[in-house]
Amino acid sequence: MKKLCVCLAAVCVFAGAGFAAGGDPTESGIPTSPLKIWSTGVGGGLLYTLSDEIKDSCGQSFGEVIWLNSFDFTDNFALFADISWYIGESMTNFGLDLGGDFMLSSGRVKPFLGVGVGARYYDLGGTSGGTVGGGALVRLGMALELTNTVEVRVRAPFQFALINDMKDMRVGVEVGVVFFSNLRNIKRMEY
Repeated sequence: MKKLCVCLAAVCVFAGAGFAAGGDPTESGIPTSPLKIWSTGVGGGLLYTLSDEIKDSCGQSFGEVIWLNSFDFTDNFALFADISWYIGESMTNFGLDLGGDFMLSSGRVKPFLGVGVGARYYDLGGTSGGTVGGGALVRLGMALELTNTVEVRVRAPFQFALINDMKDMRVGVEVGVVFFSNLRNIKRMEY
């Protein structure tokens, strides 16, 4: 009788360990989310303006310093909030972009498509002062995961104004490094 109880106890322990390790078939298909969703980093880029008014006032091309922020809700979608400082003939040109990046594949190299909206301030110089405008952006990019906590992103944005008279359109290339928490790859199950 003792041997039977020991065998039953051993079976229960191993069955419980298998259940805890994901052996429950009712848990398949349950969505998970990362424990830490926010990541941040820095980047730089070069943008070329297609607007004649901005070319005349601020220059034809801008250097760009970017504070990158990403909020990863799933493996294939992230919200972004990027703050940019444009360096041209005038040093007081700023921008804010908000939107979403859709990962087109998974793995260490991930191409993505981003869409969003933004606002820009341009110091036009002279007596006209500055102007603020809102717009939209579309960007193609590639994310290269170097480690579990560091990722390099290369992006090609196309930005265009919707709410100002300058009809500003810009194209460019941006490169950034984003830093993640170690908890990014640990998933929380959501029932």
